[in-house]
Formats: sequence, structure tokens, C-alpha cells
Amino acid sequence: MKKPIIRFNGFTEDWEQRKLGEYCDMFNGDRSNKYPNAQDMAPEGIPFINAGDLENGRVNLETANKISRKKYDDLGGAKLQLGDIVYCLRGTLGKNAYIDNFEEGTVASSLVAIRPKNINGRYLFHILNSDIEYRQRVVHDEGAAQPNLSAKNVAGFNIPIPDIDEQDKLASYFDGLDTLITLHQWKCSKLKDSKIIVWEQRKLGEICDSFEYGLNAAAKEYDGENKYIRITDIDDSSHEFVQEEITSPDIDLANAENYRLEYGDVLFARTGASVGKTYIYKESDGLVYYAGFLIRGRVKDEFSPEFVFQNTLTDEYVKFIRITSQRSGQPGVNAQEYASYEISTPKFDEQKKIGEFFSNLDQFITLHQCKPNILTGLKNFVWEQRKVTDLGEIYIGLVTTMTAHYTDHGALLIRNSDIKDGKFEFDTDPIYLDDKFAKANKSRMHKVGDVITVHTGDVGTSAVVTENEANSIGFATIVTRPNKEILDSYYLSTFLNTDKHKNWAVQMSTGDGRTNYNLREYTELIVPVPSISEQKKIAEYIIALNTLITLHQRKEKVAEKAFKYIKIRLIMVKETKDMAELEALIEQKLIDQLAYGDSQWNYRQDLKTEADLWNNFRYILEQNNKDRLNGEPLSDAEFDQVKNQLQFSSFYKAGEWLVGENGKVMVHVQRGTEKMHLVVMNHEHIAGGSSVYEVINQYQALDTDENSTAPARDRRFDVTLLINGLPMIHIELKNKQHPYMDGFRQIKKYIGEGKFTGIFSAVQMFVVSNGVDTKYFAAASDRELNEKFLSGWVDNNNEPVTDYLDFAGAVLRIPQAHEMIARYTVLDEDAKRLIILRPYQIHAIEAIREASKSGKSGYVWHTTGDCAILMTG
Repeated sequence: MKKPIIRFNGFTEDWEQRKLGEYCDMFNGDRSNKYPNAQDMAPEGIPFINAGDLENGRVNLETANKISRKKYDDLGGAKLQLGDIVYCLRGTLGKNAYIDNFEEGTVASSLVAIRPKNINGRYLFHILNSDIEYRQRVVHDEGAAQPNLSAKNVAGFNIPIPDIDEQDKLASYFDGLDTLITLHQWKCSKLKDSKIIVWEQRKLGEICDSFEYGLNAAAKEYDGENKYIRITDIDDSSHEFVQEEITSPDIDLANAENYRLEYGDVLFARTGASVGKTYIYKESDGLVYYAGFLIRGRVKDEFSPEFVFQNTLTDEYVKFIRITSQRSGQPGVNAQEYASYEISTPKFDEQKKIGEFFSNLDQFITLHQCKPNILTGLKNFVWEQRKVTDLGEIYIGLVTTMTAHYTDHGALLIRNSDIKDGKFEFDTDPIYLDDKFAKANKSRMHKVGDVITVHTGDVGTSAVVTENEANSIGFATIVTRPNKEILDSYYLSTFLNTDKHKNWAVQMSTGDGRTNYNLREYTELIVPVPSISEQKKIAEYIIALNTLITLHQRKEKVAEKAFKYIKIRLIMVKETKDMAELEALIEQKLIDQLAYGDSQWNYRQDLKTEADLWNNFRYILEQNNKDRLNGEPLSDAEFDQVKNQLQFSSFYKAGEWLVGENGKVMVHVQRGTEKMHLVVMNHEHIAGGSSVYEVINQYQALDTDENSTAPARDRRFDVTLLINGLPMIHIELKNKQHPYMDGFRQIKKYIGEGKFTGIFSAVQMFVVSNGVDTKYFAAASDRELNEKFLSGWVDNNNEPVTDYLDFAGAVLRIPQAHEMIARYTVLDEDAKRLIILRPYQIHAIEAIREASKSGKSGYVWHTTGDCAILMTG
């Protein structure tokens, strides 16, 4: 293998290319009849890790199932330990996590445990999160209905192997980058969390005086004064006006004053691949007019334009654009849709501070990102990795008994419990040491700029000594006195307070009740060291942000007091409340799996009522049938004809209709003397063409029985999947403390109450899950539903897929979900009911499909109850 172009100083040896299996041991989860089921799960115990518990390279222990010690000891297969890597073999292939936050556990059958040997584990972890792994993973994917790898496949991956010292350097460098990224993500989440109680939701239409489209004019050569900004002139990353090839509008500007940008103007791209891209006008950009494919929002004086602009750089805004821009042709968002977008707004002064802060941060990041462009090809463009012992003097605080020297004045005593993130917090009566004792231990007195780190307790937490704590003495604390020429005290404190360092500190600690971070382990710490000026800037930004968050937290404390009485009143139903929250978490994770991975569903948070669903279906129907409608949308009377055809008397009748004619499912509309045949769904367009896939949640199924004497029974549905606007698959979720059969009984009840009528009468398939057990079954009346029709999913290796996220990855992604409705739902004409094929039948059909592609032939014979099917290929 060739030498890499960019190297750390001092390394010149060639890298080897070796098989991953040579540098690790691999352990599958237990796949025997001892495999844990719902009854084996416990509130507390040893972690039983599923793919859904792997988040951002770590295991989320809050979502992980737990099993008893007895069950754990009874299982074979993987027994996790610190330093292992957990890797996903089914569903979300390649998803992985490094074990650094628990000491023992085991994994579900969809995962494999990788135990590094003769290789730096963190280096291997970064390799498994790189293109090196991705390029080989997609080649080895064995899956059909569900993406699938084997441990043997993974062991065969080729990986680059430098010598161990260079591995250590690389691992430390990339860990440092991860820390910086984590800090940014932490800042965003903290700001998001901090505004929930005290900020007001406002639509952009309320925040802006107007939304107006730009000039319909071509561009001409720059006239030296009047600039013309188009979508392509806005930088995709910085959102700045790129003025390298400036043009002017080719139009008489005497009547174009309204298209001239002013302070407070924010531009929004309205169509094409760049839809949603934004720009905020700066006076330094000069005299600027905006083009027709842009929409201008003119922010009112009582709102901060910079704050509004920064909100267009958030994940929430990106999700809004992804959902709203759906069109049958090019994606687009119009002025009315932009005006409907909601943001959370604090008071004006706070908006201004936040907007300015993030604007400055953007400039700083832009400057920092310019460096690689300048230094590309230079071998030394990395932050230097230095041992903490190289960066200053280190010693441990006093560990002798001092109670005899306590007094009410003198030298301040700093204990581990007094150290918080970036600051000291003392009791109302701080402890002081008498002058005689302090003078005798003068060499241990703290100086301004010393960094004090927790040795026992919340290990790793650190703060900087200021004038207020000068000449204090620490009790059993770790003290670092940085060399000011190479290390800034506040930068070191910021680094030590990251999760990355604290997790490392916990891992390195000892203790028999309390965690102890010993000086010996601390002196092994590697610190990423940029230039001293960069250190100061990084520390300044983090401290400023922490101050802002602290102000918000103070406001929240006031609000918390206001809610205290409510909390007391709710204490009796706390358990029920906690369960509801857990179900909400399960629901959100399922939506995230469906909408933001590779499953292709678009999350429609705005669809909550039957009226919403009919309007959405109408829009999709009109978009897919523009030619048949001659460009004229359906009138209300014509759409009533459509609605009447979709009021099915049974799920079976809906299934008959969904068979369609030559794969096309149609409705018929009489317009004058002409009868129009409109295509609702085309089964030849699975995963493309005219097919639109949407996911909704918390749909409000209202009570409609006006003659009933019983109390109204409004219901909320959990998650529903729509194909071309019609509900096709409905999912009811329970938390892990409830059996999945509760979901089955709930669906049966809702059908009996008449909730699956109207547009919901088209549903063909139900799914129920409690997170760890997941089943599916065909839609039927409440009298016909029978639990014997419930089926679980198994993969190609006949391994059960019980986890709800794994199930979603196997069955509910596109094209699989559409095929479940269009190809794997069978009409039993004698019984007048729907049958959905079981996994082994579906795998058999897919095997025939694959064989036919290569010209092979054969047959598979199998039965479903009293239904026999012969398939040939």
C-alpha cells in the first residue's frame, strides 16, 4: 500500500493493507432459543443492545433494553466489554458505536461485537465510520428485502494499517475533531432546549411585512453600480453574495425601486435544487436588486433580521423545506408557504444578541475553513497533539486531614464538590484554612490561571482560578498550571469539560464506591493544541455561549416554580405520564427512521385531520393528472365524485379497487359530457415516477356518530403511512411495559367505533409493536380480526426481526412497504378478506425474481391456510 500524502511529522513508513479479521475478534448475539423476548426485559439490569440504541457513535443506555443477570449468564455469544465496537449487520448497515460508558452487556441478533486486538480501538472505530468501510459495505450487502451483512463479510474488509504510534496519533486527532463537532451540536441543542418555555411561536408571515417575488429580467454586464443577485449568486455554504462575476439587471430600473434590497431583507430561493437557500442583505454588498426566482421577506422593525436569518440555517428549517417543497416536477416553495413557517422568538434584545452571536460564529468558522484551502498539501496542517505534562506544571491538592485548621476567614479551601463546569460554586458558608496552616503549605496555593480538575466524584469537571480564588488551596484536586506561552487556561478548561474527556476520565478511573481520577492517569491525557490565538477565540465563544444559556436557565427556574403546584397535583399519575412520554419517544424514533434515513418517507407534521388528508390527496391527484385534467383543477363538485368512490364498505372492497387495471388504480370523474379517468396510484411506479410517500402521526380521528348517546370518543392514531395521499399502513405503538397485543386490541376497538371510515377505509395493513416485539396483519373488520393472523418478520436467514426500528428498516422502507400493498396482499374471494403473505413466502417470491434476472427457472410451492399458490420463474 502506498504512503499517504499527508502525514504527521516523524512518520515515514509505508502503511499495510490487511483484513479486518486479522485485527479483531468478532462475537454475534445469541441466536438460539434462549434469545430474549419481551418477558425477559427488566426495568434495571444488564444492557441488551439493539440497533436503535446506537446514536452518534455511542450506546444510548436510556433507550436500551435491560435483562437480568441470570438471563445474561444463560446467553451465549457476545459479552461486551469496554473498548469493544458494536456494528449493525441488518437494517441500518454499518451503524456502529464504541463502548465506553458501560462495562458489560450483550447484543441483539442484528449486531456483531468487534473486539480490537493489536490495533488502536479508536483508530479502528474511525475507519469503520469512513468511506473505506462504506465502499466495501455496499459491495458485500447480501440483503434483498432487508439490507444484510454477515460477520464474515465484515471480517473480510480491507483496512489500512499504519504502525501503532501513528494509529494513536490519528485516533487522537479524529477524536479531537469529534469533540469540536460535539461542542457545536451541544450548543445548538442547548439553545433549542432553553427556549421551550419562554419563547413565543410566530409565523414568518407575522414577522415580515411582506413576501414578494423578484424582477423578471435577464442579467447583463455589470454597470459599475447596480448589482443583480440570483439564486446562483448565493454561496451554498456561507450564504454570502458571491461577487466574483457581478451582473446588473437588464431592465429600466426607474420603476424597479421596489426590487432594491434594504436593511431587514431576507431572500428565499423558491424553486429548483437550491430551494430553501437564504441570504440576508448587508449594506456592504452595495446597491442590489433581486431576481424572480427569489422571494424577499422584509422583516418588521420589532424583529431582528439576523435572528430570523439564523433560523433558516437550522435542521428544523431544512426539514420544513424537504416536506413543503414536494412537487410533481421541480421542487418549490411559494411565498404563502414560506409565510407559514414558524420560529420561536424571544424578546427583541435577546433576538439581537443571539443573531449577532451566531453571525460572529459563522464568520469565525468561515475564516477557520479557509485555512485548509490555503494549507492544502502542507503536511503540518493539523492541531498538534500534546501530552498534558508537556503543557505545564501538574500536581495533586493536599490530601491530609485539615478539619482542625478550619476557620471563618483565611485561605479558601476548594473541594471537588465545589468545582462545576467552568466555574466554582461554594456553599453559603465556604470553608477557610487558618493563616498558619496556609503559610506552611504555600507551595500548594493556587495562582490565577490554574485549572482545577475533579479527582473524586464528577471526574474531569474543571474550572479556572480567578482573582476571587487566588491563594486558595485544593483538597484532593488535580491542579494544572499551564505554560501561558503554549496553552490558554480557559481553552484547557473548555477541553476538560467536554463529554469526550469526561468519558475518558471515567474509563481510566478507579474506585470502590466513588470514582477516582488519579494523577497517574491524568498525566497520560492527550490534548489537541491549536495556536494560542485560536485557543483564546474558541474559549471566548464557549464562555459567551454558556453565559447565554445560563440566563435562559434562570428564566426556566422561575417558570419551574410556577409549575410546582401542577407537578404536585400530577404526582399520583406520574407512572402513567412517564409511560406516555416513553411511547412518544418510541413514536418519534420510528418517524426519524422512516423519514430521515434511506427509507424515502416524507414526514408531514401538518396533516392531522381528515380535512387535511383529503386536501393533500386532492393536490397529489391533480398534480399526477394535469394532462388528463387539461390543466384545470377539480371543482369541489368533481372532487365530491372522487370522495364518494373512496368510501369503501370494507377493507376487502378497498383491496379489490387497489388491484387496478394493468397496475393503474383509477377514479372516474364526469366533467360535462366528458368522463375523465384519473390515475390515483400506478403500481409500475414503485419507488419512483408518480408515487408520493408520506408519514403522519397523531391523526385526530373524531367521533362522528351524532345519534350515539355514549360520550364522544375522539381518538388519536399513532403513525400512518400514506401512498399518494391515501392511508395504506397504520401502526399502533406501545411502550416496553405493555404487550404488543394491547395495540392489536386498540385497533380492533377503533375499527368497531367506526374510526377507519372515510379516507381511512383504504387501509390495507396494520402493524403493532411495543418496541421489542413487532407484528403485522391484514386489515379486516373488528369481528373478523383474529390474533392468529398476526405475523412476525424474519430475515433471509430465518432470524426473527422483532425490534420495531429493525422491522421498519426491513418492511416499511421503500420499495418494500409499497410492495407489501401492491404485490404481497392477496384477495381471498371466497371469504371476502385480505391476506398478507408471510415472510417466508415473500422471500420465496423475491428469490424467483432474482433467479429470473439471470435466466434461471424453477418453481416454489407453498400454502397459506387453505390457499395454495404455485409460483414459477
